[in-house]
Amino acid sequence: MSVLKKVSEDLVFRIKGYIMIDRNCRIYLLLLLFPCALFANDELLSNDFKSIDPTELYELAMVYENGGQWHGRNINKDPLKSLNYITTSAQKGYFKAQYKLAMIYSHAESVNKNYAITRIYLTRSAEQHYPQAQYMMGVMYAQGRVFKKNEKLAIEWLTKASDNDNAAAQHYLARYYLNQKNFELAFFWLEKAIKQNYQPAMVDMGYLYYNGNGIKKDFSKAIELLQAAAEKKIMLAQYLMGKIYYSGGYGIDKDLSKAKKWFQEAVKSGSFDAKKYLMSIAVLKNKLVSQSKINSENEEVVAEKYETTGDKNEPIAEKPEVMPEKNKAMVKKIKKVPSVNSLPLDNNSFEKFNDDDYVIQIIQAKIPASIQKFIEQREHQALSICQIKQNNQTFYVVTYGHFSGYSDAKKALNELSERQLFINLDLWIRSASQIKSLLVF
Repeated sequence: MSVLKKVSEDLVFRIKGYIMIDRNCRIYLLLLLFPCALFANDELLSNDFKSIDPTELYELAMVYENGGQWHGRNINKDPLKSLNYITTSAQKGYFKAQYKLAMIYSHAESVNKNYAITRIYLTRSAEQHYPQAQYMMGVMYAQGRVFKKNEKLAIEWLTKASDNDNAAAQHYLARYYLNQKNFELAFFWLEKAIKQNYQPAMVDMGYLYYNGNGIKKDFSKAIELLQAAAEKKIMLAQYLMGKIYYSGGYGIDKDLSKAKKWFQEAVKSGSFDAKKYLMSIAVLKNKLVSQSKINSENEEVVAEKYETTGDKNEPIAEKPEVMPEKNKAMVKKIKKVPSVNSLPLDNNSFEKFNDDDYVIQIIQAKIPASIQKFIEQREHQALSICQIKQNNQTFYVVTYGHFSGYSDAKKALNELSERQLFINLDLWIRSASQIKSLLVF
């Protein structure tokens, strides 16, 4: 074994030092020709390569991925060694390692993207009935990503994952059937996911009760489903809670104080539409205060009349009272609130973003009417609109969210993709500094 170690170590040196090839090719040459070269200097594993358990390899790979403890020893972070062990564990047939390797080459942040590797190992993992791999197979077939788009295979893999109690797959299937207007199957899979406390499913079911899609409107049930998600700072749930208390009805009393609370929470989570409702609440409260003052003044006038006539039932003919100037000003202020048909722009809000903030761009168009229609159809999704000028042309851009870092924006983008919120749209992450430089005022 010592001779084999020396030979393999020499091979590592020669490949790294003299052959100018892709790093991933070096890894595969090592694994193919001399697998034991991987473990030549690693005292944490057995020297007998054939006896190494792929599960143990995978667990050690996870430790090397982030650094940590391994059987009482401190392990420093080593991404390359982590990738090596994951690869070997996957080749030895461990389904979790196969899935992990497939995802690494699919997202390709630290290695060169390789969809061929993704297809091979994701399929192997899914065929071993690993629910997460089955779910991802379904998503990729549905979106035409990595695999060629195939609706039949997408449903087949998503159903397999759902039958194996994968809540994300159950939710994805439910959204598919909602788009097909098959509410029976949609509700079936949503309820399955909700039983597992899958919050995106709770939010969607809450929205269905709120909006009355395929089911009778019931704000009480909507709040029951949305409350937990809203408390976990899920923006859409917070926003819908605010709208329910803002309008009231369907089993819930109107409560502007509770509406304000949830809209404020939604704003903290990045909702622009919630800001508009907060402004509306402020206007309504000012209007109520003004009306209360008017009523109080009218009561004083009536009291003076009664004192003059001595008879409350006797009509007194007088000139109509003139509205106080401060109330006229309030009416003018209310009239300036944008109408439903106008296009509310958030340029001022975008201007306040930090340059290293990010948003997710949904669509871009020249015609305001098309943007207005798009927004009205997706009122619950907390979208924002800005007007920009690019190449001497004016565009209206619809964006989602407000993120303080690229990683947060990417995570949100993946969630939007998995939840199918914007089907057949090419979503992409855009920096706030880029949008700010193009804003039109």
